Amino acid sequence: MRPTGAVERVADVLELLGSARTPLGVSEVARRLGVHKATASRLLGTLAERELVRRDGAGYRLGPRLASLAVDAVTDLGVVEVSRPVLRDLASATGEVAYLSLPMGRAVLYVQHVAATRGSSEEPWIWLRGSPVHCSSSGKIFAAYGAIADLDAALEPPLSQRASRTISDPQQFRRLLPTVRRQGYATSVDELEDGMSSVAVPVLAPEGAVLAAIGVAGPSARLTEARLKTVSVSARSAAGVLTRRALPAMQRSRLDPA
Repeated sequence: MRPTGAVERVADVLELLGSARTPLGVSEVARRLGVHKATASRLLGTLAERELVRRDGAGYRLGPRLASLAVDAVTDLGVVEVSRPVLRDLASATGEVAYLSLPMGRAVLYVQHVAATRGSSEEPWIWLRGSPVHCSSSGKIFAAYGAIADLDAALEPPLSQRASRTISDPQQFRRLLPTVRRQGYATSVDELEDGMSSVAVPVLAPEGAVLAAIGVAGPSARLTEARLKTVSVSARSAAGVLTRRALPAMQRSRLDPA
């Protein structure tokens, strides 16, 4: 069944705001979605009433109700349910932040992260944050392994320049994907944020479907090209552990009566 135009527009608004670095005004939302300004205003107003988006200055961001729904959704997934101890071990092994991310429409949703122990407190369990596909190592993984349902839409120019080395040319981004698939990991150096680097690997189901991406992030000064390659080995090992632990939880979820 094809979605109705209204539902598609709501989804487009949420994905657009989720991938934007700064709040977007009504005019900018209308321009990017190719709709009349009055239509964009009505959509944003309705979503704001439901707390799915919120006003931030002269623009809009994703709202608190959407975050609550996202938490409910991701905590039902077996891969998220069992990921925290795996991330903790990976953070301890690498001395950096270990994280788990999921594909979310045209963007990447980071759902958990654990920092290497540097004090008495531990990072929050759920860490909801989104980024565009083209800016991150996880985005490259999802694009290379076919986990982005509409990659053409996700790479539709203009691509936002998030940092000094962000790949803003869609064709340049696409040319990277065969190498990512061949080597089994992807890196990002000063692409999402200046001074930050990361490496991500796919968490694969036995049939090859991408369940998530697991990665490590830290300062670019520490995560050099050589170290990123070394850390990718630890991340790949963690991904294998996570797959083995996640499958029983996912199977239980499928067997639970609706």
